[in-house]
Amino acid sequence: MIEKRDVTGPLPRVPRDTADIRRRGEALLDEVAARSRADLRHRLARLRIAGPLIVQSAVAAGGAWYLARQIPGGSGAPFFAPVAAVVSIGSALGQRLRRTVELVLGVSLGVGVGDVLARAVGNSTGALVLVVALAMGAAVLLDGGQLLVMQAGTSSVLVATLLPSGGGLAGLDRCGNALIGGAVGILVGLVLLPLNPLAVAGRATRPVIDAASRGLDATADALAAADLDAGLAALTNLRSLNAAIAAMSTAVATCEEIARVAPIRWRTRDRFESYALAAPQLDYAVRNARVLGRRATVLLRQGNSCPPQVVEAVRLLARAMRALGAWLGEAAEPRECRTLLVEAFAQARGATEPDSPDSLIVLIAQIRSVAYDLLRATGLNRVEALELLDG
Repeated sequence: MIEKRDVTGPLPRVPRDTADIRRRGEALLDEVAARSRADLRHRLARLRIAGPLIVQSAVAAGGAWYLARQIPGGSGAPFFAPVAAVVSIGSALGQRLRRTVELVLGVSLGVGVGDVLARAVGNSTGALVLVVALAMGAAVLLDGGQLLVMQAGTSSVLVATLLPSGGGLAGLDRCGNALIGGAVGILVGLVLLPLNPLAVAGRATRPVIDAASRGLDATADALAAADLDAGLAALTNLRSLNAAIAAMSTAVATCEEIARVAPIRWRTRDRFESYALAAPQLDYAVRNARVLGRRATVLLRQGNSCPPQVVEAVRLLARAMRALGAWLGEAAEPRECRTLLVEAFAQARGATEPDSPDSLIVLIAQIRSVAYDLLRATGLNRVEALELLDG
């Protein structure tokens, strides 16, 4: 006879009186309220970050609409002007100037070619195929990049399928409106109301520095406690920074262009140079921090103890990274950061013994690599950084 077993597990405790039910209900309501407040704060923070872009887009759309309506003899409402203005503002935030110009030209070319051809051949399926092919072919003949070609194709689809031709020179009018809108967008986004390069670069760099320093601190805690699971968790966190690093690199490249092109941001060029120098070196430092975390887990998996000097060295790396974040965008010398990095490697180098395991020696070598990358991030060249570390 097969024995029957209860596999449902224990049932949740059921409140037995009204007071208990009320207490549990109040606790749930308090939790929901706390989550709502946190979610509201998060949404407001996102709105503050996006605020400058919203203002740029609104001003550019209004300016493009006004200018396009001043052209005598225009046909219909110039709605392609504000559309192109908003599109160019959005692309300028995350892409270089050349790609923004390509996008504007692609929209204008697609609108013009699509409108003229749609008026000539109609809007049948075959005509649509011809319109898209000719618009994209024209973009290729102009030696355009992939973005220009694709925008020409998508804009021609929009014109050929949704918009009446309007007769006369409607196609050229719409093409001109798109050019006006794109030009206004570039003017507003890069000249009249450009983003603050220091603020944008700081917001993009801070998550990388904060997460990497936390990962190094967590690695040091794991080494101090000989906790392999904690070491693996720290390594996982360090490996999750790819998206943040990519966002940082894109933002710094875009802001470098703004600082160079926008007259009202020229005064930030000297201070912004620290971000331009630090961004690639921070990428290298995070990569080496991941290797450091991996070597730490190897050391723990082998059952080897970690000398206190090495634990302290990893903590000093985390402190130095935070000091680097505090220095970026400032006019002062990064003395604190450099001092911490030199001290970190000195601490680690003094912990070696003749019988030290290979995994510890490799771990110390990675401490040196991270320290070198962060020294380079402070603006030192290769020779200067090596002299500080090995002197």
